[in-house]
Amino acid sequence: MNPEYKMGINIDCEFTLTRYLYVTKYVKISLISALLEKNIDKALFWTFELYFSGLDQELFGLFWVVYYGFYASLNPEIYDYMVNSYNNWTICQDFDEKSKIICLIVHNLIIRNYSLDVFILSKFSYLSFFKNMDISDIEIAKVLEEKNFPLITKYIMSVPKMSDLLQIYKEILGYFKKKNKTKEMEKFRKMLEISNVNPGIILLSLVFTHYNKKLKIKMNKNIIIDSFDDDIDEYKTIQVDDDFPAYKILPLAYVYEIFDENNYIHLMDNGKNLNKREEIIELYEHNWLYHASFSPVWFYRIQKYQGIINHSKKSVVFIDEELMQDFYLYFGYEPDEQPRVIQNKSIGYFANCPEMYEGKTWKTFYDKYGKNGLYVVE
Repeated sequence: MNPEYKMGINIDCEFTLTRYLYVTKYVKISLISALLEKNIDKALFWTFELYFSGLDQELFGLFWVVYYGFYASLNPEIYDYMVNSYNNWTICQDFDEKSKIICLIVHNLIIRNYSLDVFILSKFSYLSFFKNMDISDIEIAKVLEEKNFPLITKYIMSVPKMSDLLQIYKEILGYFKKKNKTKEMEKFRKMLEISNVNPGIILLSLVFTHYNKKLKIKMNKNIIIDSFDDDIDEYKTIQVDDDFPAYKILPLAYVYEIFDENNYIHLMDNGKNLNKREEIIELYEHNWLYHASFSPVWFYRIQKYQGIINHSKKSVVFIDEELMQDFYLYFGYEPDEQPRVIQNKSIGYFANCPEMYEGKTWKTFYDKYGKNGLYVVE
């Protein structure tokens, strides 16, 4: 990754925009929702919205979050596939082949059963009723035997030192009577090295993997899809031509909307989407280019036309008038001039409202998606 871009992303900016000016973090949540819905078209759309925005490392980071949060406990066999896919993507030099690797990862996740156990318990660990749990004198074997999942989660997620986490895993392996503890510990260490996922979440996923094996929960077979019928070209960035000006790109590009009836963004974003609704609309309509500059694709476009990103003023300024005109000729998407129905697909101009989330709670989320888990949300 270009070091100049790395310098740029260290600036604190809560709401950044993708290539088509979707809010980045809500694209990530929409991808998770599409995977849970097992909607391959939507999942690929959101995947490539991140990927073709230049956010490839963030996408792989999200894949690991999704793997440990939803898939690992029922699909431990695809861990090696995930590692190999990233390694193959890293060494591959062909653009289309790299895109195919990304596509196959999505296909191989979406065909599998998943569990909400790790994701929802790790989310709950920040809520008040979890925080009030006493873990000072916990006996790990006892709470494992009792299947006290909230207490197990609180205990694991509260461990600050890696050495303590490793010691806890040794005790957990003892409870589950694992014979080759050395091999299991080494695999855990490698998992911690490969991804930036919270170590507590990785350990929690291993706990549920061992539970599922002990309880003889049916695991998915080690089937790996190695081909697909999707046309990746349809996800590539739409280009301007003589008969298609830049301001027409967003209406064509917005195949799916962020704030649809299936989203639980208010839960996953702790209500910030509602609390900062006006801020999101404001940045989209009046300050979109600055917020888009945090995506590599926009950063490089701005650099190419000698634009200057001013973080203190949250603005982008072009020092050459002619270059600025050329920039907006190709990339002047004019989000502020788009009809409200188009803006709604990106920032939820109408849909991101309290009425959209009435009746949507962690309980209804669990009822909809939680059929394969051990933990029951009351």
